[in-house]
Amino acid sequence: MNKKILLAFLVILIQLLVFSLVSIALDKPIGSITGKVSLEKEGFHLQFADLKAHQAYVTATGPREHPSDERGVWVKPDGSFRIDHLPKGEYSLKIHANGYGTDYKSSVFVDDGQITPLANLVSLSILHPSISIASNRKVFTSKESPYFWINCSGAKKAKIKLYKTDIVKLMRNKLAEKNKNKDTSDTQANDQDQANDSSKPQIYSSINFGNNFTLYKNYNSDEPKFFAGQKPVEVLNRNIESNQEDWVNLQFKLTKPLPYGDYVGLAEASNSSGETEWDIFWFNVSDLGLVVKLDSNKLIAQAIDLNTLKPLENVSLDINQNDGTNYLNKLKSNKDGMVTASLSGLPKETESHDLFAVGTYDKSRTYGGLWFYGNNRESENYRSYFYTERPIYRLGQTVYFKSITRTLDGDGFHTPKAGLTVKTIIEDPTNNKIWQGNFRTNEYGSFNGTYTIPEEASTGAYQLTFTFPNGSTQNGSFEVAQYRKPEYEVQVQPTEPRIIAGNKLKAKIKATYYFGAPVANAPN
Repeated sequence: MNKKILLAFLVILIQLLVFSLVSIALDKPIGSITGKVSLEKEGFHLQFADLKAHQAYVTATGPREHPSDERGVWVKPDGSFRIDHLPKGEYSLKIHANGYGTDYKSSVFVDDGQITPLANLVSLSILHPSISIASNRKVFTSKESPYFWINCSGAKKAKIKLYKTDIVKLMRNKLAEKNKNKDTSDTQANDQDQANDSSKPQIYSSINFGNNFTLYKNYNSDEPKFFAGQKPVEVLNRNIESNQEDWVNLQFKLTKPLPYGDYVGLAEASNSSGETEWDIFWFNVSDLGLVVKLDSNKLIAQAIDLNTLKPLENVSLDINQNDGTNYLNKLKSNKDGMVTASLSGLPKETESHDLFAVGTYDKSRTYGGLWFYGNNRESENYRSYFYTERPIYRLGQTVYFKSITRTLDGDGFHTPKAGLTVKTIIEDPTNNKIWQGNFRTNEYGSFNGTYTIPEEASTGAYQLTFTFPNGSTQNGSFEVAQYRKPEYEVQVQPTEPRIIAGNKLKAKIKATYYFGAPVANAPN
């Protein structure tokens, strides 16, 4: 009997507790947000509110200046949505559908017991596709299956076509076309008929090469046509199921190794309206590895077997210029796989992207870039240390600078004789020459100077070039910016010492003037 009384008493307490919680919830001011969403129709560029074939959702984050929460609903097939049980306050909305651009609405206010309709129809447009293709390997051996990946957004389908090619020939064809266009432009500038003829689409205008054979597409260019008529060695197709942010990473690995040679991959992404975007990359299949090191006058390279990692003897090494000129031919590696060559005959103005090394062994061919610091190879006789009296300047201020010079030989560093003439040029951020003159070193090998920045000059990085009597150069720089001393500081203090990746981070932000007063009404 006592147990029954006790049980009944507990039931009553639980009911009272539930009623209390419900009354508290009902007492809290709440409201709703409603709206209408339309989507662009594929191929028509018109908006329709029929969402039967698409899923769209709306999330509301808020209320502002209170412990905020995120609540969401799916949009109904007729394009309408309603988010209920929102505490009174200010909210921001995110409206999204896969394959369409995301829209954001801010400053949406919810009042107690009221339904807040959005003032305008939310119209989402089809995303233009984007794609990038890459791999963390530039060389695969004859025993490895090449792999790579693509990153896509706003796409429904992706296609990758692999073509076998000669990357050196491709690079030189690009350079030849570029030089021909430049010569044609210079000689035919006043001939309208010929100028119109020279403006025909170019075969290689959509691509470019950077240092160390980096191949990349030119911005806003059409997909290249230089493989027209050539059958690809591999074609890979994928249908794309994007995540809620309309982004996806797709991994590809070929089912078997490829024959020796160079391969270019063309990646194409298309959306539901048939719009396309493309990207390009290349890789090499070779069992030959080449490690290249150099200073201002000597090159050292080692050839190895990528399968055994052992040195290779009798590997042929050529040093070439991009325009087709061979600088050094048929150098041979010794039994340790080593090759040594002098670069003293190269002009000082030779730039790093003008030269490359090609190693050949049996059916394998591999490449190595020759890297120089800056535009010119570093002086083999002079070294300079340049500095200014402050790290950054405002327009109109005077720059005070100093340079300390030393000569370098086999015995180490030495102070040059007094009176060494150093020609100096100052260039603005757009590489316009704005000052030039000569300085002479003192008995300590140093010189100093000043330059006043004009009030109407540009902000950014200014460069100084110092030219020594032997024609070699050294560089220095200083920064010009529009800035003012900060009046207050902002401190961000996370509420938790650690957070798991993917979780939301909450932090307290405190803004105070340097004289101690708080910063009030600062915008978020």
